[in-house]
Amino acid sequence: MRYFRRLVLSILTLTTLFINVNAQTIKDVPFQDGENTTLVVHYKWGVINADIAEVSIQLTEEVYNNENCIHVLAHASTYPFWDKFFKVRDIYEAIFTADNVEPRYFHRDVNEGNYSAQNFYHWKPNSNDVDIKVTKSTRPPLDSTLNVGRELYDLITMVYHARSVDFEELEKKPINFVCAIDKNLMDVQLRFMGREEKNIKDLGKFNTVKVGASVTARKGNEKSDVESNFSVTKEGVFKGKDDVIIWFSDDSNKVPLTFRSPVAVGSINGRMVKVDGTKYPLTSQLLDE
Repeated sequence: MRYFRRLVLSILTLTTLFINVNAQTIKDVPFQDGENTTLVVHYKWGVINADIAEVSIQLTEEVYNNENCIHVLAHASTYPFWDKFFKVRDIYEAIFTADNVEPRYFHRDVNEGNYSAQNFYHWKPNSNDVDIKVTKSTRPPLDSTLNVGRELYDLITMVYHARSVDFEELEKKPINFVCAIDKNLMDVQLRFMGREEKNIKDLGKFNTVKVGASVTARKGNEKSDVESNFSVTKEGVFKGKDDVIIWFSDDSNKVPLTFRSPVAVGSINGRMVKVDGTKYPLTSQLLDE
């Protein structure tokens, strides 16, 4: 069960390990109300070589604490056949400002077999504090305030930071950020790996931007009293210098079309099978002549 938990965590993490928006100024938000995408996750280990789960993601505009925001809601579930072995029904949601993608709220509700976990993160307006509540079936609960503020991002908001950043700047140098999930703090670094044509099963062929991501325990030993409640990741989910490879659509939408990564047991890859309601035409798609 332990390895399956890591696998399911990887499904969401791989789609959201991206860029610290503080490193650059956002010039454009390349998504809008009504964008809907569907991601299929494929797992390979031994005799297993199959699509095992699906993640649906919807974007809506809303006013949150008197700010214009985007609300992202993601549902992850295993297919009926795999429910027999390890049933997954997870919900992830995030609220961030519509103009500059600053996090305001994050919720994670995970139910995987006999394991469950809930996260509630609230970023305080005009403050560097984040109220965090974490409950897990395997550990004592946490209810505290972390003084990291806008330097700390949740998993879901990361993907939308990445889509809002100029990839030409990423070509010049790697970008780093701190990400939190449960009680864990992680350092993530991204680097530009080039551009290439990529065939996405069930979706078609695209011009893409290829990006590599690595995840390590948070650097440095200095911790505040509150931060000491958090732990760094001592046992990695991913392996290698570039643990995760992500291919974004090479157009104004910068949709994460597919990813590939080894995990603790086997390997996984994910691919978009549905992309609707994009803000701009999907000009990166190569149509058959």
